Amino acid sequence: MPKVNVLAILFSFLPLFAAAQKADFRLYTVSDGLPQNSVYSIAQDTQGFIWANAGMRPTRFDGAKFLSHSNSKHPIFHKDRGNFQQIQADGELLVYCIEGHIGSINTRTGEETAVPVAGRLPAGYDANNGHCLKLGNGEIVAIYPAQAAGKVAVFWLQKGKIARMVEVSGVVAGRENFYTMVCGDGLGNLYFVSQGHDAILKFSPKGEKLQSMPYEKNLTLGITRLVPGQRNSVFLTFGNAIQRLEQGADAFQPHPASRLIQIGRNSIYDLVETPQGNLWLACSDKHLVFYDAKQDRVLDYRKELETIIQNQTTFFKLTLDKSGAIWATSSVGLLKLMPNTPLFDTYFTEQHVLCGGYCSFRGFAEDEEGSVYASFYNNIFQISPAKGRQSIYSPLLPFDYGPFDLLFFKGKLLLNSGKVFDLTTRQLINPYQSTLNYIDYGAFASDAKGGLWRAVQDKVYKLDGAQGAPVWKEITNILIKGAIEDIVFDPPSGRLWFGGGAMLWSLDPVTEQFKRFGENEPDMLTGLKCIHPDGKGSLWLGTEKGLVHLDYGSGKWRRYTQSEGLPNDIVVGMLPEGDSCLWLSTFNGLSRFSIGSGRFLNFYKQDGLADNEFNRASFFKASDGRMFFGGVKGVTAFYPEKVMAQNARLQGGGQLLLRSVSMTEEGSDTILNRVFHAPGQVLDVYYRNKTVSIEYGLLGGSKDGQTLFSYLLDGQDETWSTPSANSSVTFTSLPSGNYTFRVKALDARGHWISEEIALPLTVHPPWWASWWAYLLYALALAGIAYGVFYFLKKRLELQSQLQLEQQAALRGSRNWTASRVGSSPTSRTSSAHR
Repeated sequence: MPKVNVLAILFSFLPLFAAAQKADFRLYTVSDGLPQNSVYSIAQDTQGFIWANAGMRPTRFDGAKFLSHSNSKHPIFHKDRGNFQQIQADGELLVYCIEGHIGSINTRTGEETAVPVAGRLPAGYDANNGHCLKLGNGEIVAIYPAQAAGKVAVFWLQKGKIARMVEVSGVVAGRENFYTMVCGDGLGNLYFVSQGHDAILKFSPKGEKLQSMPYEKNLTLGITRLVPGQRNSVFLTFGNAIQRLEQGADAFQPHPASRLIQIGRNSIYDLVETPQGNLWLACSDKHLVFYDAKQDRVLDYRKELETIIQNQTTFFKLTLDKSGAIWATSSVGLLKLMPNTPLFDTYFTEQHVLCGGYCSFRGFAEDEEGSVYASFYNNIFQISPAKGRQSIYSPLLPFDYGPFDLLFFKGKLLLNSGKVFDLTTRQLINPYQSTLNYIDYGAFASDAKGGLWRAVQDKVYKLDGAQGAPVWKEITNILIKGAIEDIVFDPPSGRLWFGGGAMLWSLDPVTEQFKRFGENEPDMLTGLKCIHPDGKGSLWLGTEKGLVHLDYGSGKWRRYTQSEGLPNDIVVGMLPEGDSCLWLSTFNGLSRFSIGSGRFLNFYKQDGLADNEFNRASFFKASDGRMFFGGVKGVTAFYPEKVMAQNARLQGGGQLLLRSVSMTEEGSDTILNRVFHAPGQVLDVYYRNKTVSIEYGLLGGSKDGQTLFSYLLDGQDETWSTPSANSSVTFTSLPSGNYTFRVKALDARGHWISEEIALPLTVHPPWWASWWAYLLYALALAGIAYGVFYFLKKRLELQSQLQLEQQAALRGSRNWTASRVGSSPTSRTSSAHR
């Protein structure tokens, strides 16, 4: 046997597993704006902002910038001391212990208050050594140790105020790090390590001792942490051992992760449990460990962390935020870890000696036991999904006889050349008298009567047994330009469809008559790679210019490209998900196309694909519905329904934040910057505010720099803006009125975040354009109008009176004249003469 064949057989017994869960890491340090690299604790407020205990002041992180809080007028907060160790979020308040006070910051307004505790503590307690703790039910307690070991005072807080105080005895306190020896469950109960370290003590919210619970001790190691878990449970760690107390149980039991952790002694410093029951462990010397509860395995990310953290590091505290990201505090900065849970299974993704690098796959076939075979040049690889194994199945085949497309037929594998690979003997045979060797094109299809068809290069063959032993019979009697890429059978029409290059044909398997389609639409068939009949009188075609739909009855065509959402216009593979969706492999990602809505949902390597580039003629659907797509760097496999279910859980990850609002005043360089703004609070903008700039961002749920944003100003815009990486927008000289600024985010997976930001704005007009100014104007105009009216009226009255007087005077003058004429001498003389 040749040496290389021995290698092949040796490799066939080495199980290779799919890639482990990956994660995206980002370390924030002083170079990113942190006041110092040492971060002791963090908390997340109701708006989604991360608050860090780093240095003298609580520091807010909005996904892009760190802002040290310094708005308080209270004198206690102006001392240059950073002696608070733990910060906790209580609704909209951030609570922490400092200088004999319980301090709080209103994360919506920025207002800071301090409540003194010295007068509330009994004698013998250290008022400057307080520790804030958040219970699983959301309550906040502040714990102060007595100077004599064994006693602590517990303050229950409500909205930053002290509601009540209870003394607890018999617990670890004093000079020891008691804050690592206490935790609460989701019911408000408190758990302390006993003073003698011989049990865990459980106390009610009223401070009443309820139970003393034993745990399995390790005599050589001390307890390092008491931590709350999901579903009201409690975890206990010492060294690399983990024990768990289930809600309602009487004793701690070893956790399954303990038997898998091999990272030394006294190494677990903190632990957080996810809703799925997985564990994240913060350990010494850059060990950040993940326990996968479903697969019962442990992954240590130390090797990945060494690329971004150079110095020896111990992680202090772990926190799980609302988006599912893990935050780890340390002496070298704040580490953000975003688990990159793969949606897909992958095989042969690593470089392999028999592939001369990465393995580039082509055809697939499935045997009767569910094992899947994949071809790679002159090798046949086997994937056994039920066993979680992949292996090299065949010895090296002569290159001239190598496989391309595969078909499981009568217990054997048919190769695209027409020859057969015997799965039992692992030998290449030629029972059907094929004269072809290795061919890099073609496919298989079966008709309604079980007849077997094969397309190779520019010819079509049928396995014909009419003359005795079956042989491959060429039936092509037409001119085909280029190589045939795919051949499929359409049961409703009873016809075979095949094509390639820029040609599409149908074949009646009974009459062996051919019919060509698309002669007048060659552009629609450019680079035809795959065909899917939908059984309803139409075809879906994968081409080098997108996804094409052909209603071959009416002759109507439609094309979908990147402009409609395809990840890449070169579609090389296609598999149906029922009759409503198609899965498409391309040269840049995998896409799920919804036929009804015409929408594409795209997936990329960061989602768990073996690689973004897929091969032509390399797609297969197994009998149980599992899909396989081959690419230049391995095989991607998945069940569509599981991918969509998990994808739905991942959607909505990330927290959209309103980072700041700034305004400039007209005629001035003054910038009014507001970093605290409560959601729903109306933003008042005045005429002197020439510009309004709004900054927003996404915290968690996406890789940095890969988030796209789209905004809409209701009251001005009719459509959303084109998604872009810009995380701010500026409006200039907005007309007065009421608006609502809305913004949404598209994460790195191409999913819209479920929630959006809505900021109401009221643009107030200048005083001379306000309603009351217009009222004054109206009143003034009315006054002027009335004055004019009154003046004119009086003038008319005077004129009328004057006219009356003139008329009266004229009548009087006439009467006087008449009377004078009647009494004159001439008149009297004349009268006498008569």
